[in-house]
Amino acid sequence: HLDVMPVCVLSERAGPGAQVPTHLTRIPISLISTSTDYTNKMVKGKVVRKGPLVSLAADNFILKTVIQEEDSQPNASSQNLSINVVLFGALAKDFNQAVNQGDVVVASGFTVGKSPTVHKDKLHPCNLLLSGDDACVYVSRLPPPPDPRSAPATKRSPALSAEV
Repeated sequence: HLDVMPVCVLSERAGPGAQVPTHLTRIPISLISTSTDYTNKMVKGKVVRKGPLVSLAADNFILKTVIQEEDSQPNASSQNLSINVVLFGALAKDFNQAVNQGDVVVASGFTVGKSPTVHKDKLHPCNLLLSGDDACVYVSRLPPPPDPRSAPATKRSPALSAEV
């Protein structure tokens, strides 16, 4: 039994093994429905909202996030381009630690359920549910922007030097 890491971070420096498996077929968020089999399918999107990690019991967690079709047109109706993703157990805990808002994620091994909040949040009428051994999330991070505070100070602000 291989120990599968439920959340796999794909970074620029990651080795060739850190890739989304090639047997997975990407399906657009807008085409997700409860009547399709999602074996060997994946959904890719940008994390636009990340909820808090909620502890249900010892070692049992739940986390809700919203991902949006990455290459969506700004004028397109966004209702079916953003979808709630509910993660359970260790996957929720790992996702909470490894994923930030703005990261691009690929989810596989999910099941699809009807969204109970569709009328309230105006998102996709379905939810992606990730739990169990088959569920997996791949994260690709953009390199962080240079931190302006850690850049060498080239010009000193007169207000700061006057206070010293």
